[in-house]
Amino acid sequence: MDTIIFTVITFFTFGIAIYSFVKVFTTYNKYKKIDNKSSLSGCEVALKILSNNGLDNVYVVEVKGFLEDHYDINRNVIRLSTHTFHEASMISLALAAKESAYAIKGKNKSLLLKIKGLLLPTVTIITYLGYAGLLLALASTSFLYIKMAISVMFFVELFHLIMFKLDIDAMKRGNLELKKLQLVKKSELEDLTIVSNAMRYLSLASLITCIVSLLSKLLKK
Repeated sequence: MDTIIFTVITFFTFGIAIYSFVKVFTTYNKYKKIDNKSSLSGCEVALKILSNNGLDNVYVVEVKGFLEDHYDINRNVIRLSTHTFHEASMISLALAAKESAYAIKGKNKSLLLKIKGLLLPTVTIITYLGYAGLLLALASTSFLYIKMAISVMFFVELFHLIMFKLDIDAMKRGNLELKKLQLVKKSELEDLTIVSNAMRYLSLASLITCIVSLLSKLLKK
């Protein structure tokens, strides 16, 4: 019975993460090559949305790594990955708008966002520790340790699943801001919808993207 439960937990944890990563990665790989018609970089998009909402005190900075775009409520900073920050692609447009929407939520004192901001740094550390523990468990061939490592990662994925509504709301608000500022053309709305629907799975894919990002950083050193 324990083996069945553990198998279900394993498939649930990595099934959601892998599905989300494939959805995000395939869309990202396609639409990062398609320029937005406003010819604005993600940094420029974010600054325009922030300014329009009276958030000139929010900084927009570049962060190295793969799809590490996020709003840091603790430091009031939007961190955009290199591609998002510099390039004028549909991906940059959508992600910059999404993170700007998070900043707007921060201004409006969203309780759920505060909880996420409080717990996310710890969850990120636990994710890396979970992978380290899994590697050690596999090396020692200890089924008990493997179960413990995957159980830790299960709760990480559960955390992101609970916070998933935040991503959905942020994508909707971000797209609304783009339309309000006329930063997206009518001919781009269908593409924006496709990109937005995929990018809202970014946090659920974090179990995979964190490893890809880490490997990317190591390979560039």
